[in-house]
Amino acid sequence: MGIFRKMKEYTRKQYYSAHMPGHKSGKFLPEDLRESFGEAVFQFDITETPGVDNLQNPQGIIKDTETKISKITGAKKANLLVNGSTGGLLAAIFTLARNKKIFVGSNCHQSVYNAMIISGSNPVFLTPELDQENGVELGVSPETLAEAVENNPECKVLVLTFPNYYGIRYEYKEIFRIAKENNLQIIIDEAHGAHFNFMKEKFPNAITLGAHVVVQSWHKTLPVLNQGSVLLEGEGLESFNFRENINMFQTTSPSYLIMSSLDAAADFLEGKNKEIILRGEQWQEFFRKIKLRNLIIFRYKEEERDPFKLMVLSKKESGTLFWEIVIDKYKIQPEIIEQGRLLFMLPLFFDSELAERINSALLDLDNNLEDKRILEKLKEPERKKIFTLKQTPQEMSYLHKEKVSLKECVGKICAQKIVMYPPGVPLIYPGEVLSEEIVCYLNRHKINYSLQEGIEIFSDQEN
Repeated sequence: MGIFRKMKEYTRKQYYSAHMPGHKSGKFLPEDLRESFGEAVFQFDITETPGVDNLQNPQGIIKDTETKISKITGAKKANLLVNGSTGGLLAAIFTLARNKKIFVGSNCHQSVYNAMIISGSNPVFLTPELDQENGVELGVSPETLAEAVENNPECKVLVLTFPNYYGIRYEYKEIFRIAKENNLQIIIDEAHGAHFNFMKEKFPNAITLGAHVVVQSWHKTLPVLNQGSVLLEGEGLESFNFRENINMFQTTSPSYLIMSSLDAAADFLEGKNKEIILRGEQWQEFFRKIKLRNLIIFRYKEEERDPFKLMVLSKKESGTLFWEIVIDKYKIQPEIIEQGRLLFMLPLFFDSELAERINSALLDLDNNLEDKRILEKLKEPERKKIFTLKQTPQEMSYLHKEKVSLKECVGKICAQKIVMYPPGVPLIYPGEVLSEEIVCYLNRHKINYSLQEGIEIFSDQEN
């Protein structure tokens, strides 16, 4: 029996709560909260009482759910996460890369950098390729990985984001081939690819491709409550105790609401592979029919692009008009509005009302751009394809920092992650030199990166 069915059975017994949490199964609540949420949801919000298992050491219903997910995903073992993919990435890197030199895609989530601080890992950063026409990040190239492997034979761990935030798995077959040929332990942040578990016939998930550890945010693309994620273990990891390290980075008071939603989603989606693939094709076909003059719908190789992500680009608008038309007028909340870029995360079913609303918004936006001129192309600062830091993230975390204005930081060594959220991917890492080109770019986008009050530099380091 999985978690959700057991929880339904448990709530029907109507136990009186004399344990935490303090709302006592919904009996002690602010009235407006009760009216908004209902009382039933609080009845599922329990703690580790007899019969409902323990996430720290699953032996019952939690173990049953993890076994079910491992079968669905093709993993040797699945571990439920209630702290999002962040907790899983911390545990994965701490387990496999403690005090090791490792390859890391520089487009990794900031939690990967935090994991390197905790674990003492020393990163060799691999810079992703860009689509030159549109400036869209694609991914680490096979050539970049091959060069890095040749020059760093002591590195035996690879951390990559597949798919990236924009839904692209750049040349993934060749990347995995090189990694396997060089006996790299592969950690994949598949936070945005949990739905590939149910599309494996067309879009094989990272475990199927041969990754050793995969962390997935089920809540991002599947019908799961926020923070509901999984860490999947592949073959060849028998000597590592992931559970022990997951427990280090995960709350000892796990949410049974989150775990129930993970279990229910697995049941709901199992066997729907053909249907989900079909819905992805339906979304793509719908947007192929839209005729736009001033907007570009980004299209990449079909086999390397998530069909449930829609990216719209403009060379005439930086973002204000996107807000006014898409959000305010048509009441659509996209995943992100960046400089000249809109990203929509589409549902795994075809929502005709949403499709028509996006269609109307894009046509309206396109018309409003008709008489606008093309803006100056703003490129992100270029960095080396492969770069290292003078000190490890852990060593730098102990150094003294000071905050200075953007005017004062040219030539200084950055002491903070410079991140726009979403997507939470650092543009600049601690230890990188703040060149004039970088500072100029940051000055133009300081609001996006929350740098209005300045930037932290290392006060006791020289370039």
